[in-house]
Amino acid sequence: MRVTIVALGSRGAVQPYVALATGLRSVGHHVRIAAYADFEPLVRHHDIDFHPITRNADELETCGKSDNWLGSNPVQGLRRLSNLLAPVVERSLANCNDACHDADVVVYSTIGWLVAQHVIERRGVPGVAALLQPATPTEAFPAIALPQVRMGRAWNRASYRVLERLFWLMLRRSLDRARDEVLNLPPMDRRIPFASTNPAHLVLYGYSPSIVPKPADWNENVHVTGYWFVRESEPWTPTPELRQFLSNGAPPVYIGFGSMRSSGTERLSTIVAQTLRTTGERAIVLSGWGLNANGMPDSVLAVRSVPHDWLFPQVSAVVHHAGGGTTAAGLRAGVPAVTVPFFADQPFWGARIHLVGAGPRPIPRTRLRARSLSRALRAALGNHEMHERAQALGERIRREDGVGRAVEAFEGWVKRT
Repeated sequence: MRVTIVALGSRGAVQPYVALATGLRSVGHHVRIAAYADFEPLVRHHDIDFHPITRNADELETCGKSDNWLGSNPVQGLRRLSNLLAPVVERSLANCNDACHDADVVVYSTIGWLVAQHVIERRGVPGVAALLQPATPTEAFPAIALPQVRMGRAWNRASYRVLERLFWLMLRRSLDRARDEVLNLPPMDRRIPFASTNPAHLVLYGYSPSIVPKPADWNENVHVTGYWFVRESEPWTPTPELRQFLSNGAPPVYIGFGSMRSSGTERLSTIVAQTLRTTGERAIVLSGWGLNANGMPDSVLAVRSVPHDWLFPQVSAVVHHAGGGTTAAGLRAGVPAVTVPFFADQPFWGARIHLVGAGPRPIPRTRLRARSLSRALRAALGNHEMHERAQALGERIRREDGVGRAVEAFEGWVKRT
C-alpha cells in the first residue's frame, strides 16, 4: 500500500512521523512524508521517500511569540493563529496534492490535517489521523486549546465543537478559496465543515497512555499507542566542551524553550540567570531562541542544539515550555520537569506532567518570575517522591512500543476497509 504522511510543523512535530513511517515500511508499505523542505535530510537519513512543502518551517515559529498568540481571550488567540495559518494552508495545498498523487491512504498530523482533508476529499482516498495531541471529543477533559477549567462533562464534550466552529469561521474564506483554485472543489459543508472529525476514521495518538489514558467514551477506532520515538537518531557528536562540562560536576539542570520566540527574550533570560544565581545550580541553557546567554553565571554552559534523547538522561531536571516533543523526551528520560507553557497545547502537557507527579505545577509564561522559577526548580530537585515517580514513569514509557502498536492498529484497519 502507498501511504503519504502529511506532517507540517517544526522538527518536534515531524520526527515522530519519521518513526511511524519506519514502522509502516517494516511491514511492507511504501511510505512518503510530505513536510517542509527543511526536514528532507532528517527524513532521507531514515531512507523514507520525501516530498517538500515549500513553506519554510521558520514561518510557523512566529506562532510561538507571545505578541501573536498569548492572551486570556481564546477567541482573540484563535483569530491571531488563523491569520498565521491561512497563508500556510493556501500555499501548502498544491504541494500536498502533488505529494498524494499516487497515495492509497493519506495519514495526517494535526497541522497537516488543515490541508490533507481537502486532498482526501478530492482524491477519494481514505484518511488516517495520526496526532500527537488528543483531539477526539470526550467528556474527560475540554479541548486542549481552550482553558482547562472544570465546567462539567457536558461542557468538556461541547468544547470540541465550539473550538472547531470558531476555527472554521476564522479560516473558511481561505479554505474555500484554496479548495476552488487548487483542487476545483466546492465550498465546505457549512453544517459539518471538517469531514475528518467523522468517528469512522482511524485515529492514532502518538503519546503514552501513562500520561493521558484513553477516555472511556472513545470508540474502538481510536488508539492511544504510546510515543513514536525514532530508534536511530541522526549522527551527532558532542563538543569537547559539552563532554567536559557534564563530567566536571554534579548533573546539571537543562533549561530551554525550544523554538519559542518572544519579544520578552531579555526578560526571560534575566529571570533564568537570577534563578540560577539564587539556586546555585549548574545548568545547560539552550540559547539562540527564547533565551540568550548574556549575563548568565559561570556555572552555565550555553548550547545551540543538543539532541534531547542524548542529553536528558544525563541531567538532574529539565525546565522547558511543555511542547509535545520536549515533554515526551523528558518523560522518557525519567527526570522531573519544570514547565513554563507559552501557548496552544503546552498548558495541557504542563498540567499533565504535574498530574502524574513528574513535576511541580506549571508556571504560565506570563506569570514567570525568578522567585516562582526558583521555588519550582528547588521542588523538582529536592522532592524524592517526585524523582521516584518520574523514574518509574520513564521506565514504563521506555517499555512501550508506540510505533509497533500504531502499526498493528493500522494493519487491522486496512483489513477491515
